[in-house]
Amino acid sequence: MNLSARFDESRNLVRFCRRPGHETLHADFTASFGFREMGSRMSILKDVGTAPGPDECFAHIEVDARRMFYKLLGLELEFPGAPEELLTQMQPYNSMNYYRSHIEEHFCLNGVRPLPPLRGLCTICFADTDRLQVSYELSNVGAAPLKVRLRWFSVPDRHFPCTFADGVLSSRQKVIGEYDIAVAFQAERRDLSFQDNGERLESAWIDVEIEPRGNWSTSFCIAFDDSTSLNVPPMPSEGATAILTAAKKRMDAVYAALPSIPLQFADYEELVLRAVGILIANEHTSRTLGGDSVRTIHAGKAGVCATWWWDTACSLLGMGLLRRNEAARGAMRLLLEGVDEQGVPCARYVNGKYFRGHQQPILAWGLERFHQLSPDPALVADSYEGLARYVRHWLRDCDSDGNGLVEYPPGAVCWDDSLRWQSNPVAFAADRAWYKNDWGKADSGAVENADTNANLYTECICMAKFAQMLDKREEARGWRREAARLRELISEQLFDPELQTFQDRRVGGAFTNMLTPSCFMPLYAEIPEPELALQICERYLLAPEHFNTLLPFPSLDLAHPAFRGGGFLKERGSSLSPQSYWIGRTWPHVSFWMVGAIYRSGLQREADEAADRILSALNRSESIYECYDPMTGYGVGHAEFSWSASAVLSLAYRLYREV
Repeated sequence: MNLSARFDESRNLVRFCRRPGHETLHADFTASFGFREMGSRMSILKDVGTAPGPDECFAHIEVDARRMFYKLLGLELEFPGAPEELLTQMQPYNSMNYYRSHIEEHFCLNGVRPLPPLRGLCTICFADTDRLQVSYELSNVGAAPLKVRLRWFSVPDRHFPCTFADGVLSSRQKVIGEYDIAVAFQAERRDLSFQDNGERLESAWIDVEIEPRGNWSTSFCIAFDDSTSLNVPPMPSEGATAILTAAKKRMDAVYAALPSIPLQFADYEELVLRAVGILIANEHTSRTLGGDSVRTIHAGKAGVCATWWWDTACSLLGMGLLRRNEAARGAMRLLLEGVDEQGVPCARYVNGKYFRGHQQPILAWGLERFHQLSPDPALVADSYEGLARYVRHWLRDCDSDGNGLVEYPPGAVCWDDSLRWQSNPVAFAADRAWYKNDWGKADSGAVENADTNANLYTECICMAKFAQMLDKREEARGWRREAARLRELISEQLFDPELQTFQDRRVGGAFTNMLTPSCFMPLYAEIPEPELALQICERYLLAPEHFNTLLPFPSLDLAHPAFRGGGFLKERGSSLSPQSYWIGRTWPHVSFWMVGAIYRSGLQREADEAADRILSALNRSESIYECYDPMTGYGVGHAEFSWSASAVLSLAYRLYREV
């Protein structure tokens, strides 16, 4: 895909700046929009009306981002000899081009007559992982020499105690756990060392004279590490211009390697490029428990800074299209090293810690999709035993009544606040007021789920393929037997003849009578006969009164009285929790499965039309969000989200057509 003719436009994809609360889920989640690259564990924002240089800086070392600096690096200017009253009237102005590879800030001074003949350019990019390059260039556009006094400063967030010595700021942060963080400043000029005055770090003033029509430049290297032993690094030998050129080439190479977008969805090229940028930006350099450095994929940048189980599985499709094999290998390694001897998986890995819990069993599916797009036999071989152990755990340990169908374990992390887990029927009785209805308590372990069992069926199919690849023929036959058994049980016990679709069912009891996308995952898995699958799609998925909303397909039937298109965050202890997270919002990764269900049911034209509607709705926003209001298409979850970016790529490249 040759984008060289549109390079500048295509790279300019997002504003890495502070957003209003309604855009960022909450003001505390503004780091979702932070600029980061090269798998860095830090990100920065850059706003208008601030001193030239990077503004807020966030550490993404724990699951939630933490601000390290209110102002990472800023430039102050004085003009020796100019009248004081003129200097006090000057008003700074800056504007930015925000690229995926770098930020370009143009600045000048306004508000006085005559105007000073000074223009400035600040360029910010990553030299490598956790090493930021900040370059300044001042231009004298006048006919006489221009004298300027310059000073740089930095304002740490001292919410946690920090110390500054020998050019290194050290602090101990606490989010869920504690971690050390160190930031080292190195200036190209030896006379620009920083001192701590108790409020901010400052350099000494330096005097510069710029020749007529001439330029003056300098640069800084800012290095980060999650330790207190960081030393001030030397300035990069390659120079600021070479570092910026390399950063541009990295993104050029990613865009240029993209396959051509199918003509049907070619109008969504900018959305596709946005999705590519998000997936690349959400790559993260992590360490295994053994201390090895690996590249992985995070769900997002704020509130979700971790390698999650089902997020990774969904992201692997987009990563496969981009051939991000290194990050895929790292993510699979981190997750599968967290599967214990009994096969119990982790929900996420972050900063050297595993958090036990179950998410939907789809990791083998994600790897199989990845391998089809970017073949990696070694990754399949390395992953097989861990995947086999976790799938067997589901089959063996998550079936409380021994009927062959699994339940979603209590306390598991998926579909979070969904009403499908309630112990009593979620309904509004005709003989009493709505507020007297008792929906009971959430208890996922008491429900046999249509999606979990269908996903497990798909995992067995994928494991059979892997075993065949690895010449484990007997194991391949065993996986196929498990798949056939699950297929029969899902068809017999999780199909509701009254509603004529698949349903969640309480263990040993009745169907939940709640339609969600879970009901249609057996269609994606191609479990029912084509004629039945087609009828289910026409009755529910393609019906505007049920799931075919402006942005298809909501996480709860539109016809259900409890349907909610979204909700704001509420305080819960010291954290924030979403409202109506899975009680109606549309989730792009789920919508991809629903489009696949429609296509596999024989409704190819309808599947393509649904994909087009989803891409069209997502294209209205500058970012790509975790989830959306299905009635408006407005993003109501975390921005810059990996599985949604992967879903965009999967839809635009019509991966739902592949079996």
